[in-house]
Amino acid sequence: MTNHAAEFRGDLKEFHEMTDKFYKKEINVAQYKGFSGRFGSYAQRGGSKHAPPAYDWRRNQ
Repeated sequence: MTNHAAEFRGDLKEFHEMTDKFYKKEINVAQYKGFSGRFGSYAQRGGSKHAPPAYDWRRNQ
């Protein structure tokens, strides 16, 4: 049986890392879109106009 909670945590960690790279401009819009689309999240034009404050998902485990 699949452990969905563990799978979600792994996906969330990867999503957080890639989103952080996008906001830091370490990856471009095309790279982020290629990754984030499977999560239903898409790059904002300009990449920083509406960047949320830093969030450390590890603090809330």
